[in-house]
Amino acid sequence: MARDTKTYQDYLDRFQRLCGIDTLSDDEKEFALQFFNRNLRFIYRAFDWPFVCLVEDRTPDADDQIDWAQAGETIIGEVMECWRDDPFGNSVPRTVPYNLTADGIQLYANASYDPTYVQFRTRLTECTGTVGYTFPYDFMEYVCHASYADWLASNEQTANSGFQRNVAEQILLDEIEQWTRQQKNQSLRGNTRTHGTEQVR
Repeated sequence: MARDTKTYQDYLDRFQRLCGIDTLSDDEKEFALQFFNRNLRFIYRAFDWPFVCLVEDRTPDADDQIDWAQAGETIIGEVMECWRDDPFGNSVPRTVPYNLTADGIQLYANASYDPTYVQFRTRLTECTGTVGYTFPYDFMEYVCHASYADWLASNEQTANSGFQRNVAEQILLDEIEQWTRQQKNQSLRGNTRTHGTEQVR
């Protein structure tokens, strides 16, 4: 079963209610879109969400390279680690050295394995304002409150903006805590980002 999602229209409706606006003007819709993309991008990278960060086995090409986009495979957005062994089937999987290039993951000629297990964050496609654009429902509350904080700041409501930013931060931490408990064991790479900081969980 596919993971539940929310749409950009869901976000717009919630954002509008938070702002107390009956109808968003074209300028307000443009600001809402900018806030949405910025905050979605932040939470997308804030934690190694298991529905965003995947481990897949990939076959290097003749030049010992794994392309960012291979036919029939999930597009790689951010490389987190490469292994010779399946990390879920080995307690101490052996890592594979690599360099990142404009075309993909370049493995060393003497350390190229088929398959190579790649942990990566999937590529996030930027929303262009299409109301049917979907994103993980887990991110909905954070994105809405963080965007509302941005809207308040743009209207020079500094104190209210700071309060909403704190609300958004707590929502983010609660989501991370929930997923950490569910995973039971420490993730393959346990870094958590909050605004301006990075923590190892």
